[in-house]
Amino acid sequence: MKKIIGIISIISLILLLFFLFYFKKSSYEVKYQIKNINIKESYHKEDAYYLIELTYNNNDYAFLSFDDYTRERKLIKDINITYDDNLTCLELKSDYLKTYSLCHNGKELINYNNDINNNKEQSYANFSYYNLNDSAYLLWNYHNFVYLNNKNKKEIKLFDHDEYNLNLITTYNNYLIIGDKDNGYTFNKIYVINSQNGKLDTIDLRYNLYYNDTYFLGSYKHNLYLYDKKQEQEYYINMKKNKIYKTSNKVLINNEWQDISTYKLKNNNVSFQKDNVYNYEVINNNLYARYLNYKIKISDLNVKTIVKTNKLDVYFLVDDTLLYYNPYIGIKKIISYPEWNFNYQNMIYIFD
Repeated sequence: MKKIIGIISIISLILLLFFLFYFKKSSYEVKYQIKNINIKESYHKEDAYYLIELTYNNNDYAFLSFDDYTRERKLIKDINITYDDNLTCLELKSDYLKTYSLCHNGKELINYNNDINNNKEQSYANFSYYNLNDSAYLLWNYHNFVYLNNKNKKEIKLFDHDEYNLNLITTYNNYLIIGDKDNGYTFNKIYVINSQNGKLDTIDLRYNLYYNDTYFLGSYKHNLYLYDKKQEQEYYINMKKNKIYKTSNKVLINNEWQDISTYKLKNNNVSFQKDNVYNYEVINNNLYARYLNYKIKISDLNVKTIVKTNKLDVYFLVDDTLLYYNPYIGIKKIISYPEWNFNYQNMIYIFD
C-alpha cells in the first residue's frame, strides 16, 4: 500500500510540474511570413501584451493586444489587404487574438474605424446621453454631482453654495473623493461618492488642511496621499480605516517609493507615476494612440482634452460632447452638455 501511495504521489507531482510549466507565461519572439509579408510576433510577460509588427510596401504596421496568453505561436493566420484612396489597410485574422484594421497613408498609421456610432438621445438634468457604455459617470454642474449609469440616475448635493472650480478632487478605486469647501480656507472633511450606487459618505480628518494649497498625489493599496503646501506636510488617508496620518515626503514612481524634496512638492503639483505600454495623447488637436515607437492617428476631430484612459479605452471631449474610442469598436457618442463648451476641468469622472 505504501508503495502504491508513493507511486501515486510521484505521478501527481510530475503532473503538477507539467501543468505549472505548460501554463506558465513566458516572453517570446517569432518571425514568419504570410503573403510575402514579414511578421514579427512577440509576447511581453512583464506587461502582459502581444505585439504584432509587419512591413508592407515599405510601411511599418504594429498591432498591440492585451488578450489572454496562449502557448500557441504564429497566431496570425491570414491578412486582408484593402485600398481606399491613398490608404493601404491591413486586417489580421487570428483564432486567438481579437483584431482590427490599421491603415497607412505613406506618412503615418491611421485607424480607419472612426465613424461616430450614435444611439437614441435621452436626457437627465440637462445632460443628453446616448450610450453609457456600461460605465458610471459623476458629472459636476456647479450645484450637484449628476450620477448616471444604465440602472440609476440621481443628483448628489455636497456644498451649501455653487462651486465653479473643484480643485481638490480625485478618484480612488470605485470612489470619487472631494475636499469639503464649506469652511472657507481650510477643510477637515472629505466627501466620498461610491460610483457603484451613488451613495455619499464623509471622512472626518484629524487635521485642518488648507484647501487652496492642498493637492492629491495618488494612491497605493488602501492609502490615498495628499500634500499641504502651506504646512509643508504630506499626509495619507487610510481608506479602509477612514483615518488620516502624517508621513514623510515621498512619491511612488513605477511602484517604487522615492524621497522627494519639500521644494518640489511645494512648487509643483507632483503625482504618482507609472509608465504604461499603451497611451493616448492629443497632437495638434487630433487624437493619437502611442505605444513603443509607434504612433497611430485615431481621428481628425478637434479634441479638447483626454478625460480618461484604460489600456485600449479612451474617453475624450470634442466641443460639448464626451466620446469613447476603442480600436475594436470605433468611436461612440456618450454624453453632451452645453457647459462643456466653456468649462470642463474637473467636471467629468468615469468609472468602468
